Amino acid sequence: MDEEQESVVSASEMDADGKESETASTARPEDESLQGEIDANYQAIEEINAGTHVEVVEKIKALQGLKRRREEVARAHNEKLLQNARELADFERRAAHATLETALATAKEALLDTIAQEIRRCEEEARKTFSRAEDSRPPLPPPPLHPVNKRAKRPHSKKGGAGRDGGGGRGLGSRRPVTPSVCLPLTDYEMRCDFAAIMADWRERAMEYLKLVGDGQWAHVDAARDSKGQPAVRVDGSLLKVGDRVSVWSRVTDEEFRGELTAVVGDEVFVRLTGNIPTRLHADHLSSGRLKLRRLNR
Repeated sequence: MDEEQESVVSASEMDADGKESETASTARPEDESLQGEIDANYQAIEEINAGTHVEVVEKIKALQGLKRRREEVARAHNEKLLQNARELADFERRAAHATLETALATAKEALLDTIAQEIRRCEEEARKTFSRAEDSRPPLPPPPLHPVNKRAKRPHSKKGGAGRDGGGGRGLGSRRPVTPSVCLPLTDYEMRCDFAAIMADWRERAMEYLKLVGDGQWAHVDAARDSKGQPAVRVDGSLLKVGDRVSVWSRVTDEEFRGELTAVVGDEVFVRLTGNIPTRLHADHLSSGRLKLRRLNR
């Protein structure tokens, strides 16, 4: 049985080999063309993978050109946006500057108007105050029945000057009579107010001077006589007589001068300073401390 099967298998194999050889001999040109296409496809795949295929290269070049064009368009668009942003910023800056100038001009005009209104208000208040002061002023004394100077009735001389017309001069006119209204342009009330203001000013100055100087600057100066009965002066209890060597110190210039006391006459002390310079000192200057007089030891 086995032998019969082996013979059958061998016979079938032989038949198959025969068929293959027959098909190979009959289908060889087609197989070669198919194999060429396959090899061409494989080569195209390799070129595509390597990037050297013609279509791939063309597509790559086209894509690169498209990319460059898009980059140029984007760059131009960005530059346009930047230029627009700069122009917008410049326009906003100019608009803000114009707005600021307008606001400043408006504020300036408002301030000037306010100042003008304040000035007008102050002037009005001053005018009202002056009118109230004029209304509250006491009545003026009646004019004198007769001129103060009897010669005032006479007209001025043509020559002017200090003539018998009261000395009016040419400034008052050659024929204008000298009356109290001409000689005294200020009223009695105004004169009293001015005098009170002057006295108050001098009183304040005197108080300030006393505060500044102090009691230590004052000196007691008295008239005296020496043992021979000659006039002398006593300064803070120290007797200074004629012939004594003395020193004179000035508080104003802070200088000291030396000399000899030559005479005492009333409220004045005469000193001959070094260099034969005669000098007169008043007792008020010694008592106020402006000058200090003291004896020098021989």
